[in-house]
Parts: sequence; C-alpha cells; structure tokens
Amino acid sequence: MVPSSFSRDHLYSLTRGHLYSFSGSFPSNQGERLARVWCINVFPEYGSSQSVNDVVVGVIFYGIHLYTQTMDKNPTTSRKTALVLLNTRMLIGYQTIDEMLMKKTWGNQFAFMTIPIPSYSATDKVDLKKFIFLARKIIKRSRSSMAVYLNAMLLSLLGRLKGSEAVSKFVHSLMRNASFTISNLVGPTEKMAVADHPISNIYFTVAGAPQSLLFLVMSYMGKLTIVISAEKGFIDSQLLGSCMNKAFKKLLEETLM
Repeated sequence: MVPSSFSRDHLYSLTRGHLYSFSGSFPSNQGERLARVWCINVFPEYGSSQSVNDVVVGVIFYGIHLYTQTMDKNPTTSRKTALVLLNTRMLIGYQTIDEMLMKKTWGNQFAFMTIPIPSYSATDKVDLKKFIFLARKIIKRSRSSMAVYLNAMLLSLLGRLKGSEAVSKFVHSLMRNASFTISNLVGPTEKMAVADHPISNIYFTVAGAPQSLLFLVMSYMGKLTIVISAEKGFIDSQLLGSCMNKAFKKLLEETLM
C-alpha cells in the first residue's frame, strides 16, 4: 500500500548523491500511521568491505540510537531487537529476467532473522562508522547461523502440515515480539513502464503490521528508497525524521571527505 497525500518537505543536494525526503499518512488496522520516504540517488560507497545492506542497516541503527538518546534517559537498560528479512536467492549481483528464468530462480525467496540493536549511553563516544561495522558483524554472524535455515525448514513444514494460515500466525507472532522490522528488496535495474507511462521510482510500505515502526528498503535503477512507517501518537515521527535526516546527512558527508 502506497501512502497518499505526500508533500515534499526536505531536499538535500550533494556532489555524489542526492537525498530527498517526503512525508504523508495512511490508515491502518492499528490506527493512522505516518510514513516518510527517503530517496538516495547514486548510493555512496562506504569502504570496499561494506555492502549496501551493511550501510543501510548501520544508518538505521545510528538513527535509532539518536532517537533513543533523546527519548530514553537510560538507553542502555532497554533491549531492542530488529526483525530483518533477507533475500536468500543464491545470486551474485544483478541478473536480467531471462537469466533468472533460465536458472529457475524467478521471484524472491526470503528468510528472516532477529538481531539485537546495540545500545549506548549518552556518555559513550559512538559514531556512524562504528554502527556500520557493527551492523556488518552482527548480520554476518546471524546469516551464518543455523537458525536461518531452521526457520526456513520450520516454515516449509508448518505450511505443509497446517497450511498458510498457520505460517501467517507464526510470522505475525515474530513481528509482534520484535521492536521493528527492516525489509530490503532488490528492485529492477532497467527502466519500467506501465501502459507506456515511464516509472520514475518504486517504493512500498505495509499496512496492518503488528509493529509500531517499519523500515522498508527498495532499489530501482541504482536509486535506493527507504520508507519509514511509524504509528501515529506512539512514535514521535518529527523527532525520528530529524534523527534519520542527521544519520543520512552524516553518511553522505563522510563519503565526501
């Protein structure tokens, strides 16, 4: 579901990348949710050993850190976990539709893992770089864990024995017990059109999720779009948006140094 009534309220223009921010709201089963969209053209490189996924998750961690520092007087005492959805297709780089059909790898195959969110006190000296390298370490360790494969086997077995409704209930319980969700989807690299109308960008969000905060990431033609959906009245969307703006600006500033 795409948020309606978006209005452009921020625009950052930098040498190597462009950061655009939009905001809007849409109804949900849990009440009205606020959504904010960040579009990054030419996603900046951040070290040869860091993937785009590492950088994105690190920036999200850093933004959450800035937010909790302001909202929580004792951030180190609160435990936070993120439910991260992973694409498990065994592919190296981008492939064309013909290549995916030839190898019978059409469509997205995904798994999920629960990862801890690092917490620091206001006196600890931490920066964006530390969160990016920490995100890489946590994700690499979690991806190599047998839990990812066991979860996939469990979902497959549950679907065969009890049907898709049981699988949905299981995934719903996992989402309900996590602080927020990060979903990363690799989109088309070639320009798309619908009824001869060119598509300039693609992004998505989710309605009816049992969580108060969602981070939804999608790429399209080399442009990365991040949608943040927050529950109105529970998450301070203005403060969270300000913290994420600081995190993205810090990322782009450091890559220009």
